[in-house]
Amino acid sequence: MQTKSKFIFSLFIFLLSFYVYVITLNPVFHANDSPETVSCAYTLGIQHPPGYPLSAMIGKIFTFIPCGNIGFRVNLLSATWTSLSLVFVFLILLSILKSGKIDFFYTCLIAIVTTLFFGFLYTVWSESLSAKGGIYTFNLFFLTFLTWIAFNWEKNRNNKWIYLFSFIYGLSLCNHWESIIVLTPAFFIFWLLISKKYNLFNSYNKKNILISLFLFLIGLFAYSFLLLRSKYGAILNWGSPDNLMQLIQVVLREQYAEFEKAKHLATIKAQALRVFNLILNELNVIGLFLSIFGIAAFFKIQKKEKLIFFITIIIILILAFSLYFNLKPDMLWVIDVFMIPVYASMIFLVAGALFVLCEFFLKLKIDENIKKFFLTILFISLPLYTFINNLKKADQASYFYAYDFGMNIIKSVDSQDAIVLLEGDFNVMPQMYFKYVAKKTHFCPVTTIFLYKDWGVKNFKKECPEIPFTANTADTFPYKLANLIAVNYQKRPIYTSIFKKTLDEFYPDTTKVFVSNGFLMKLKTHNYPYYKVSEQILKTLSYRGLLDRKLYMNSTTQLCVSNFSSAYMELGNSFKNIGDFRNAYKYLNKALILSNEKTKGLTLTHLGILYSVLAIEASKKSNKQTEMSFYEKAIDYYNQAIEAEKTLPEPYSNLAGIYNNLKQYDIAIETAKKALMLRPDFSEAYNNLAIALYNSGDKKGALNAMQRAVDINPRNEMFRMNLEKIKEELK
Repeated sequence: MQTKSKFIFSLFIFLLSFYVYVITLNPVFHANDSPETVSCAYTLGIQHPPGYPLSAMIGKIFTFIPCGNIGFRVNLLSATWTSLSLVFVFLILLSILKSGKIDFFYTCLIAIVTTLFFGFLYTVWSESLSAKGGIYTFNLFFLTFLTWIAFNWEKNRNNKWIYLFSFIYGLSLCNHWESIIVLTPAFFIFWLLISKKYNLFNSYNKKNILISLFLFLIGLFAYSFLLLRSKYGAILNWGSPDNLMQLIQVVLREQYAEFEKAKHLATIKAQALRVFNLILNELNVIGLFLSIFGIAAFFKIQKKEKLIFFITIIIILILAFSLYFNLKPDMLWVIDVFMIPVYASMIFLVAGALFVLCEFFLKLKIDENIKKFFLTILFISLPLYTFINNLKKADQASYFYAYDFGMNIIKSVDSQDAIVLLEGDFNVMPQMYFKYVAKKTHFCPVTTIFLYKDWGVKNFKKECPEIPFTANTADTFPYKLANLIAVNYQKRPIYTSIFKKTLDEFYPDTTKVFVSNGFLMKLKTHNYPYYKVSEQILKTLSYRGLLDRKLYMNSTTQLCVSNFSSAYMELGNSFKNIGDFRNAYKYLNKALILSNEKTKGLTLTHLGILYSVLAIEASKKSNKQTEMSFYEKAIDYYNQAIEAEKTLPEPYSNLAGIYNNLKQYDIAIETAKKALMLRPDFSEAYNNLAIALYNSGDKKGALNAMQRAVDINPRNEMFRMNLEKIKEELK
């Protein structure tokens, strides 16, 4: 009877959770690495390190499901992994709570409600809805499956469970191996505790070890997919792991290693605080309290080894996330998805607490039917509250931000033979999907930063064989960029994404030759009416969900959506540069309406710049009243920018420039120094500081500040002239 009940309840958990995930599933792809994950599944390609071979192979199977688009089908895989994981959570809970002290009904009730409580946590739910989330829900599946195997081995101590564990463990390392290998100490400690408890050490022999090792290596053999696909036909081929050395570099994620180790105490504190806040926000106060109480509960129900196992996972992961990552304040959200195993471990503690509370309540002298009714309502309220609380936040059924953004890029290109230099995942990855899956991209999308690598040049020539490119793999990165543009700019249009930090840094000569063109920047040609074209393009683009803001936007979505306001900002600045201040204000104001926390401060800064320019124009006409009115508006916009984003140095520096013009040099010095505290290599701020110091009588201080400005930006002619002027006066 109990076996049948376990099957029925397991099926119920799978079907209920899967149904919830499907009706809230992302319709195509999320604004993260999902387009790459879908594209690599469809084409059997190689994703960014560590390559994710299992994701590509199993994802390929899901692309044949006859429902929805390819993106939707691969998203289903993410939901499947989570629902399967919840089944294992349920089965593990039954094995832990089964003691005979309370009725099987209550044991099942606690196991079901705790499992669903976990399944409806925001991060677990949201990661179950998109292809990239499938990487992390696949990890969850492996964790729960391996835990279920380990606990079954404890029950009967049969070596077959160890053999199964060895194979699945090897297989699990072919997903996001770092997320699994960090859990190895917990499994090892559990093995030691059980081996000691039942005196098993003498039962292990060379044969057992060799079989386990062999099965582990068979599981690990899935990585050979990367080698074979890279050598024989992968279109998407990150790192080109077509030989053993390249394969090892991709699998070990060598290019990320130097960026993933915390180097400062402040970084460690910020990451540790993020971890604590995530636990509190996900489990809420009640869940956190129950998990803490669950520690004592596990001792009471005599599950010490399992308690040590779960506590070890929690401690190891919290330490790893606090000490290993090296994240900037605006990138702390990277930790969020890796916290899922922490929540999973804490859920078992929550279940232990509920079990002990149930035992206590059943001892009360109350009618049995009343007890059953009260406990059922009480326990069901836990997942029900979590479901209601997270539904609106997790739901992605109407999520088209990333899809529309990618399509808007396509609409901004007016020629099929164009070259589009792209930077940032939200620009690059949707074009992978549109080029190789949906077949909507007909131009040549170039991931700018990939040209830095030999394999990147090789892949570019393979993906766009029609594009002339005469640079060699041994050439410098700036030369490769210059060569690509120089060889092609007279034959075909060249575009770049609005976000073009790499291009600006390594090929700064192009900064002024790319102009606004819808959701892209276009290499300006003679008499090209770019601002008029850009106006027309922006009218044809899709803006679904941007103004009503009904859907929750996580950090990656906000980063993607911020480019909508950036497009209008670029057009507004284009109008400002040709002296059309009315249209400049019109489009900068639209940029402000579309802005979010990622771009609001910068948009307000550009409005401040516009009014600073208007003030200077009024000054030329000796219109003092209008000049002061414009300066007041500029100051107001800069102060709003500071309020919106306190870490932005530009409004401080620009305020210093205004105060210099108003001859308020003490305030100018103060605000320029604030800008430099935020950005020590800000040449404009040093220039404004130098002017303020010079006019305050501190010419030596002005010389030092001006020298710093020139050192940082030696190509700025005005800075060099100011420096020479101060030097002449000090002779």
